[in-house]
Amino acid sequence: MPALCLILQYDSTLPNPLERVDYALSHMNHALTRLIDEHEMLNFITQLLQKVTHKKHQVIQFPWKQRTYQFIVNTIPLNSPIELLVFEGRLLQDMQHPPTSLQFLNSLANNLPDMLWAKDLSGGYLFTNQALCDGLLMAKDTQEPLGKNDLFFAQREREKHPNRPDWHTFGELCLNTDDVTLEYMKPMRFVESGNIKGTPCHLEVHKAPFYNCEGELIGTVGSGRDITEEVNLRNALKATDETLKILLDATLDALIIYDAQYSCIHTNQNASKLTGYSIADILSRKVIDFIFPEDLPLIIENTNNLQKDVYPIKVKHQSGRAIDCMVRTQEMIWKDQPVHVAAIIDISEMTKSRKQLEDAQHIAHMGSCEINLITHQMHLSPEAYLIYGYQPNEIEFSIETAMSHVHPDDIDAFRTCFEQGVLQGKPSFSEHRIIDKHNTLHHVQHKSKPHKNKAGETIAVFATLIDVTKQVEAQQEILRQKDELAYRAHYDSLTNLPNRTLFIDRLSQAIDHAKQRNTKFAMLFIDLDRFKEINDTLGHSIGDEMLQQVALRLQSALGTKDTVSRLGGDEFTIILEESDTVEAVNQAIKKLGQSLSETIQLGQHNFHATMSIGAAFYPDDGQDTETLLKHADAAMYQAKGSGRNTHRFYNKAMTDSAVERLAMEVSLREALENNEFSVYYQPKIDAETNLLTGSEALIRWRHPVLGLVTPINFMSIAEETGLIIAIDRWMMREAMLQFKRWLSLGLTPGTLSLNLAIQQIYHKDFISFITDLMSEIDLKAQWIELEISEGQIMKDPENAISILKRIQSLGITLAVDDFGTGYSSLSYLKKLPIDTLKIDQSFIRNVANDEEDQAISKAIIALGTSLNLTVVAEGVETEAQRQFVIENGCHIIQGYYFSRPLNSEDMTLYMKHKSSD
Repeated sequence: MPALCLILQYDSTLPNPLERVDYALSHMNHALTRLIDEHEMLNFITQLLQKVTHKKHQVIQFPWKQRTYQFIVNTIPLNSPIELLVFEGRLLQDMQHPPTSLQFLNSLANNLPDMLWAKDLSGGYLFTNQALCDGLLMAKDTQEPLGKNDLFFAQREREKHPNRPDWHTFGELCLNTDDVTLEYMKPMRFVESGNIKGTPCHLEVHKAPFYNCEGELIGTVGSGRDITEEVNLRNALKATDETLKILLDATLDALIIYDAQYSCIHTNQNASKLTGYSIADILSRKVIDFIFPEDLPLIIENTNNLQKDVYPIKVKHQSGRAIDCMVRTQEMIWKDQPVHVAAIIDISEMTKSRKQLEDAQHIAHMGSCEINLITHQMHLSPEAYLIYGYQPNEIEFSIETAMSHVHPDDIDAFRTCFEQGVLQGKPSFSEHRIIDKHNTLHHVQHKSKPHKNKAGETIAVFATLIDVTKQVEAQQEILRQKDELAYRAHYDSLTNLPNRTLFIDRLSQAIDHAKQRNTKFAMLFIDLDRFKEINDTLGHSIGDEMLQQVALRLQSALGTKDTVSRLGGDEFTIILEESDTVEAVNQAIKKLGQSLSETIQLGQHNFHATMSIGAAFYPDDGQDTETLLKHADAAMYQAKGSGRNTHRFYNKAMTDSAVERLAMEVSLREALENNEFSVYYQPKIDAETNLLTGSEALIRWRHPVLGLVTPINFMSIAEETGLIIAIDRWMMREAMLQFKRWLSLGLTPGTLSLNLAIQQIYHKDFISFITDLMSEIDLKAQWIELEISEGQIMKDPENAISILKRIQSLGITLAVDDFGTGYSSLSYLKKLPIDTLKIDQSFIRNVANDEEDQAISKAIIALGTSLNLTVVAEGVETEAQRQFVIENGCHIIQGYYFSRPLNSEDMTLYMKHKSSD
C-alpha cells in the first residue's frame, strides 16, 4: 500500500476548524485521493484536525468509514499564527473478522446470475444459491431447500393454484434428468422445458456426478441458465420463412438475402431498380459486390456480430455511381438454412436534406450574452443582437427585453429553464422560439451556466444563443419525406387508393373481424374491359386519366366502410364488409355499374367504361387472403370469358377447370408424338391489284376425339408448359417444306408468315435453329416473315428489341400481330425493328358502325404509315369492312372476305387459281 500524504496550511487562531484550512495551499497525493471521495474530503480533513494536539511530532490513529488510518503529524511553524501540518500515514487493515472460505464461496455463488446446486443421491438439496431459490424453487432463502427435493417445491407451488395443474412442472423434469446423469455417470447437458408460475420456460442445464473428498459418489452437482428468450427467438426466426416471399415483393425496401459466403440467394425487384442490375445478375454475385470498399467493414461486422442497428452505406450502382442508403441486417431461417437479409432504403433525398442541415449548422452565428442578476442588465455579442433582429448595440437589452421576444407559447418553459439556472445555480438548456424585431420567427437553442461569488451566490449567468431555424426546417422536411415514403408504401400514387399491400392488410383485418363476429362478407375483383386498347392507342396519359376517373366513381358509389383498392394496371378490388348475401352483392355491383354508366370524357374522346367482376364470399370461398383473392380472380376471368361487362360468383367448377387444363397438357404431348397437328394457310391479298402477297401459316390440331381444335383452345396451355417451343418448331418446318413445294411447282406464294410465341424467339438456340432450317430446306430469308404479338413483345421490350434486331439482320421481315390489343408504348414502338403492323380483327369486326373501332383503326393505319410500315388488316369479312380499310390507306387484307384458312392442298389450288386470273 503506497504511503499517504497530506499537507495543510493551518491558522490556529480561528475558532471554527472549517475556516482553518486554506485549500488553495493544501496538497494531497493520489494514494489518499483514491481512498477518500472528493465530496467527502473536507469532512475527512476537518475530523482529522480534531485529533491534532499541535505537538511538533505526533502519531495518531484515525477511524473513517470502516477503515483505520495511522498518521505521523509534523508541525512546521511559518509566520505566526500560521503553521504547516504535514501528515504521513498508511491504511491499517482490520483483521479481527476475516471472511471464512465458506462465506466467500457462498457470497460468490449468490452473486452469480446462473442457478447453482448440489444434491444427494435421493435428490435432496445439499447446497443452493440465491438464483436457484428465486428463479425455480421460490424458496425464502438458501437454507430452506436443504434436505428437500424439486418435487416438494413444485407441489407446493401447484397447491397455491389448484385449478392450474400445469402451474409449475419443473419438479418432475429436474428429478428425471438427475436420474439420467447418474445412469450415464458423466457430465450431461439438458434443455428442460416446462412452466414456472404458469409461464412457459426453457432452461439450459449442466449436471455431473458429485463425489466427496474420499472419492465416494454422494449425488449430483449442476448449474442452470434461463434460455427462454433464445428459444422464442429461434422459433420466431423459423416462422418468418413462410411469409418472407410475400414481404419481399410487397415492401418498398430493396431486399437481398445472402448466405455465410455473402452469395446472394434471393432478392426483389426493388433491389434491381436500386442497383441497376437484373435480378438474375444480382443472384450471380455476392452482396459485397454492390458495396464500396470503405463500407465493407460495416457489412461484415454487422453480419458476423448479428447487429440489428440501422447504419449508412453507399451502394454501388451498375453505372458506378454511389447511392446513399440505410441498411439493416437481420439473421433469419430461409429454407431451413441460416441466412442474412439486408433491407436497404435509398436515402439520397434525405442525405441531400441532411447536407443542407449541416451547411446551416456551419454558417450559423452563435451569439453570447452575460446577464447581471444584480442590475438585470444584459450584455450581448454582435451575433446575439442580429438573432433578435437588431444591429449591434442598437438598444440596451435587459432580462425583460429578452423575455418579450420569446414566443407566447414557449414563455413558461423558458422562464422555468431560466429560473433553474438563477435560483438553483445549475447549468440549463432550452430550445424555444423567439420573434425578432421584424416579426420573424426563429428557433433558438439557449445554454446557460451560472457564475457564483466566493460565498456560493449566483451573481451572473453566461449564455450562448444559436439560431437553429434552418436545422429545424430541414428536420421537418426529413420527417415530411418519411411520412411521404410511408404513404407511398401503402397507397397507389396514380389514384390515391390503397395499393396491394394495404389491401391485403385490410382484407386480413376483415377476415379477423368476421371470425370474431361469426359473420361473412364479400370481396370483388374488377378488371376494366378494353382498357389496354384505349391505353395503347391513345397513350398512357389518357389511360391514366381514365383510371383516375374510374377510381373516383367506384369510391363514390359505395359506403365509407367498403374498401376500394387498386392492385395494379386496370385491376381493382373492393371489400364489402357489410354485404353477406348474393342479393346485397348484386345491389353493390349495380351501384358500381351505374357509377360508370355516364360517359367518361378523356381529352377529345368520349368513352363508356365497363367492368368484368368476380365475387367471392368469406368464409364460403376462402378463409385466408390468398385463397379469397385467387377465387375472386378466377370468377372475374369467368366473367370476362362470358362476354365482359358482367359479373360472376365463384364456384368450385372454376377450380375444377384446372384439372381439365392438366388433361389438355397430356393430350398436347401425345399430339406431338402422334403427329396430330396440321398447318393451314390464310391468304393475304393486295386489295388494289387483287394479287396474292403471301399467306399466314396457322396450326390446327386434329384431336382423335374432339376433332379439329383451333389454337385459341390450347395455345395458352402450350405456352405455360413450354410445349410451345416444340409445337412452333414443328409448324415452322412443315410450313417451310410446303413453301418449297409451291416454289418447285412454279407457283408464286409470296411471303410465308409464321406466327410464333415470344418464348420461341427468346430461346437460346432460336437464331441457329431458324438459320439451319432455312439452309436445310434451301429457302431465302426474304421469303420468311415472323409474326409476334404486341402484348408478348411489351412484356420485356428492351430484350425483345435486341433479339428482333438479330433476326432482322438475317434478312427475315418482322410483323407485330394483334396490334392495339396489348400494352405498348409509342416510344418503344418506334425502336422496334419491324416491317409490318397487323390491325387486330377485334377492331375490324364492327368498324363499319362503331365510332370507337373506326377511330382506333384509323389511328393504327396512320401510325403505321408514318413509320413507313406495311399495314395489314386482319379479319376482313364484309365489303363494308374492306371498303373502310382501303379508303383509310390499308391495302393488304387478310380474312374470310377473300378466303378462310386452307389446308395445303386447297391452298395449292387457290394459288393456281390466282395465277390464272
